[in-house]
Amino acid sequence: MRAVRVHQYDSPPTIDEVPDPRVEGPLDVLVEVNAAGVCRTDLHIVEGQWSGKSGVRLPYTIGHENAGTVVETGSAVSNVRVGDRVILHPLVTCGLCRPCRAGDDVHCESSAFPGIDTDGGMASFLRTNARACVVLDEGLVPSEVAAMADAGLTAYHAVRKAVPLLHPGAHVVVIGAGGLGHIGIQCMLAMSPADLTVVDRSEEALAVAAELGARETVLADGDQVERVLDLTGGQGAHVVLDFVGEGGTEQEGVAMTRDAGSYFVIGYGGAPST
Repeated sequence: MRAVRVHQYDSPPTIDEVPDPRVEGPLDVLVEVNAAGVCRTDLHIVEGQWSGKSGVRLPYTIGHENAGTVVETGSAVSNVRVGDRVILHPLVTCGLCRPCRAGDDVHCESSAFPGIDTDGGMASFLRTNARACVVLDEGLVPSEVAAMADAGLTAYHAVRKAVPLLHPGAHVVVIGAGGLGHIGIQCMLAMSPADLTVVDRSEEALAVAAELGARETVLADGDQVERVLDLTGGQGAHVVLDFVGEGGTEQEGVAMTRDAGSYFVIGYGGAPST
């Protein structure tokens, strides 16, 4: 099969021919990958930022936002069938160890993270397990939802943490209405009654934010901090969600946050000044 492989950090990946994965265990699921999202983390991997953390040997296949069609299952798999279209949870967990049984899946004792610490889904096929497979509704197409496997979860988790801090009349600012941010905007509007202001340097992205339901939009053209402060009566927002996290938004996000407010960094790459 063909796969996108990293051979050397800080160099472009190549498309290689590699052996097909095979079903090896009773809970394994082999998926034909119909769509794989490109996450900012993939770029950081290529740049070598994750080389010490992932512990992989090069070359290896990247891609952790995957959706596709089930082509084979292990003998104990009962939740999916051959032909099902599925989106794949990025973290493959066993469901049997003590952390999994306690609902603490992220600390699974035998977890794997395809595309991070093992071969990922930018390939023709990916072996995962039954627990990582979520069957798609008939109206959903893998290419339209693959990025939700990670980007959707990331944005949702950030908003869920912020929602308890927001009450009717509170003000929340979202910095960045791109790949993560537009999902965060939709989650915030669905989960919170707070007034929402979106800041972005793209007028097109701001138009999307307004269409989604943002109360205010602010073009990041140099005076965005002052404009947010004006919108919040000079106090700043109760919560700022920074989906960019670099290029100066770190300092701007803190400046937009009121005293005793909360600043969440979801995008990363920069560092707040001290």
